[in-house]
Amino acid sequence: MAMTIADIETERLEAAYNLAFDGQPLTKIAEAMGVSRPTFFRLKAADASFAQRLARARAEGYDTIADRVLTLVDDDVFDTDPQTLKLKADNMKWYLGVMNPAKYGLRTTVVTEFVDIGAALSEAKGRATIDITPQPIQLFGPDPFE
Repeated sequence: MAMTIADIETERLEAAYNLAFDGQPLTKIAEAMGVSRPTFFRLKAADASFAQRLARARAEGYDTIADRVLTLVDDDVFDTDPQTLKLKADNMKWYLGVMNPAKYGLRTTVVTEFVDIGAALSEAKGRATIDITPQPIQLFGPDPFE
């Protein structure tokens, strides 16, 4: 029988959500749940509620990572090597830009669509053409004088 989210202890699930809120990678989240990565991804695919709650926690986790970039120098008081701090900050910024480019990406993609106005108007005229040629009118049935 396949494992479900109901088979995982509540404490383990809460620990996994807390790691997601903290911006931790999926490997650590799966370890906190006590499952392998393949099982983790199967559970995520099988349970929409779990996947949705995890996605919300991961989105908050991205904000946590972004906050860490701002306080990286203050948090790592024993790591005085500027190159190491720069490397950490660059990796964090790259990760955020890849995982959530709309919010943290450095580039904005602008998609421009061109519409041929002349062709669109011609097509609209073709649909809107009304035939105004007079048609014979029959008032009450066939003409008795024919």
